Amino acid sequence: MAVLIILIVLFGGFFAYKYLKPAGTLAPEQVFVQENNANWKTYTNEKYSYELKYPEDWGEQKPGDPPYPGPPEGVEFYSLDNNNFCRAAIESSVFSFDGEIENLRTKEYTENSLKIGGIEAIQFISTDFNATPIFIYFEHQGIFYRIARGWGATDEIDKKCLSVFNGMISSFKLMEKSSLEQACLDSGGQLGEMLCCKSGNDFPNMCLIGSCGCHPDDSHYAKICDCGYGKCFDGNTCVLQ
Repeated sequence: MAVLIILIVLFGGFFAYKYLKPAGTLAPEQVFVQENNANWKTYTNEKYSYELKYPEDWGEQKPGDPPYPGPPEGVEFYSLDNNNFCRAAIESSVFSFDGEIENLRTKEYTENSLKIGGIEAIQFISTDFNATPIFIYFEHQGIFYRIARGWGATDEIDKKCLSVFNGMISSFKLMEKSSLEQACLDSGGQLGEMLCCKSGNDFPNMCLIGSCGCHPDDSHYAKICDCGYGKCFDGNTCVLQ
C-alpha cells in the first residue's frame, strides 16, 4: 500500500500536501469521463462567495478539525474510504499566490490555462509521484483561490479520483458578493482581513476607534474594507476620515 504523506505547508506559509506513490501509476493529465454530480452534496462558502459539489461518500474537513489542522481559510474534501487517499482542497485568501506560482514554474510542472466558474485560471500538472499532481490558481474581484488534488492509492483508484475531481471543478460556482463587499469595492476600497473584536461582524465601522482593538484572545479574523490613506469604511462605504 502506498504511504500517505500529508504536508500542510506550501511555500509562503499556506497549505500543501503530497502523496507518495509507487512507480508506474497514472499520470494526472489523463482525463476521464466526469462523474454525474447531480445528486452530490453542496458545499457553500459564504465568506468567499463560492460553492461546489462533492460526492455523498466524501467528507469535508475545515481548519482545526481532526485528525490534523486543515488549511487556513480553506476546506479539504476526502473520500470516506481510508484506503484510497483521494483528496481535494480549496483555499481562498485576500493575498495573492504569486510567489507560489512563480515557484511552481521553476519545478517540473506543466502549465496550462482553463476556466473555473467562468474565470480564467492557471493549472499546474505534475507526473512526479512525490509531488501534488494538480494545482489551480485564479482570482476574482480581489479574492485569490487555489485548488489542489491528491493522488489515489492505485492506478484504478486514481482514475476515479481524477474523475471526481473534474466533477467538483465543473460544479464550482462563484456567487454574488455581499452588499457590503460590493459597497467597499464600488467606493474605491479593497477587501482585506484583520483581527477584530469577536463581538463584531465582517466589515466593521473602521472610522470608530476600538472595533479592531481588542485583545487577541477576544478577537477573530474579520473581513474589512481598506479604503486607503485619508479614508475609512463607515460600515456602508468609504468616506473621508
